[in-house]
Amino acid sequence: MYFELGGKRWLLTGDVSAEQEKQIVQTYTGLQVDILKTGHHGSKTSTDKDFVAAVQPEHAVISAGYCNRFGHPHPEPLEILEKAGVNVWRTDLQGAIQFITSSREKPGIRTAREEMLPVCN
Repeated sequence: MYFELGGKRWLLTGDVSAEQEKQIVQTYTGLQVDILKTGHHGSKTSTDKDFVAAVQPEHAVISAGYCNRFGHPHPEPLEILEKAGVNVWRTDLQGAIQFITSSREKPGIRTAREEMLPVCN
């Protein structure tokens, strides 16, 4: 789902795979976003480096449970996002993540946890 809200361009990818990311880039040439909700909880099968390079997000949100049995997010997409200079927000470590776009509040990002939980081993 792509939309514009609060002067930002958003792309929520659901459970898309790297192959589907490639199709998105080919279908929507020149697509760039400010906020990317990464595919499939940060699994190794999505958030391909070519996709990240094409859409150039400023922020990426990874929705995953703390110490989940699948090991999400996988280190590979985290490294891809880090190398691209993307600010990564993780629900497993930071809890709920809010992007403030209301005209009544100063725009910004708020997390449920002030201190991040430690990364699982």
